Amino acid sequence: LRFWVRAWTRARREKPDLVYCSDQLSYPAGLLIAMTTPAITLLHEHDTALGQGRFNRLLNRIRAQFARRADIRVNPQAERAQIMRDQTGCDEVLVAYNVPSLDELPSARAFADKPAGLTLWHHGSLNAKRLTLETVEALANLPKDVRLVIVGYETVNTKGYIDSVMARAHTHGVADRVDYLGALPREALYQKALTAHVGLTAFVNDFVEPMVGASNKPFDYMGCSLALLVNDTAEWRDFFAPHGVAGFCNSEDPADIARAVQALYDDRDALAEMADHGRALIERAWHYETQFQPVLDRIHVLLSARKP
Repeated sequence: LRFWVRAWTRARREKPDLVYCSDQLSYPAGLLIAMTTPAITLLHEHDTALGQGRFNRLLNRIRAQFARRADIRVNPQAERAQIMRDQTGCDEVLVAYNVPSLDELPSARAFADKPAGLTLWHHGSLNAKRLTLETVEALANLPKDVRLVIVGYETVNTKGYIDSVMARAHTHGVADRVDYLGALPREALYQKALTAHVGLTAFVNDFVEPMVGASNKPFDYMGCSLALLVNDTAEWRDFFAPHGVAGFCNSEDPADIARAVQALYDDRDALAEMADHGRALIERAWHYETQFQPVLDRIHVLLSARKP
C-alpha cells in the first residue's frame, strides 16, 4: 500500500510522460496513475498466473481494469497475449519476445574453438520444472566427455534443489561430470556460456502457460553460439524446427534425453551449423532492439499526439 501511494504521489508531482509497469504488484499503482494523470501508461506483462486467495483475486480484478485502461499493453508470447485479451477484455496487445539486446551479446566464438567433448549448459532459476532430474540421469547413458554445467539460483520456494541435483548425480555415478557454478553476473554468464555446446530448455511438459517467446533461455543460448535442446512438443517444434537450431526430447525421459544428446554428439558439423544459424538469427531479428521497436513506435505516436 505504501508503494502504491508513493508511486501515485510521485507521478502526480513529477508528471512523467510515460509510466512503465512490468510486475503484477505494480498494477494498482499503474491503474491509479492511468485514472488520475495524463501520463502514458504501459503494461508489460511477463507472467499471468496468480495464486489463489482474496488478495490475488483482487489483483486479478485490478489487472483487468488496468489492461483496459492502459495506453499500451505488451506480452512476450503470442498465445499469452490472446489469453490476456480474453481474460481482461482489452483490445490490442503487442508481442515482444524476451530476447537479448545486441549490445550485450558476447563476441561470437567459432565452434571449432570450443573444447572437445560436449558440454550441456543450463542457466537461470533452478527448480524441477526448468531443469529436470532426468537430465542428470541421462548422463549415465552418454559418453564420459559429455558434461552438464549449471549456472543459476534457487528461489524462495526451491531452496535445496541443487542438492537434489547433485544427489541424483551421485546416485547415477556422474557427479564428476556435473558442475554447479552458482549465480554469475550477466556478462560473465555469457562469456562462460561461449565454452559450451548445447543450451538446455527442456522444461517439464505440464507448464500451465505457453513458454516459447516468454522464456529468455533459448535466445540467450543462441546469442552465445549454442545449439538448443528443447521440448519435443508442438509448441516448441513449431517455433524452432523451421529454423534448424534445435534438437528435441522428452524432458522427463532419461533415455530420450540421452538419445537426443547422442545425436548431437555424433554429428559435430550439424551441431556447429545449429549454433551458427542460431547466432545469426539473434543478430538479424531475435534481439530486443527489433522486438521492442513496435512498442517504441507506439510510444512516440502517443507522445506526439499529446504534446503541442
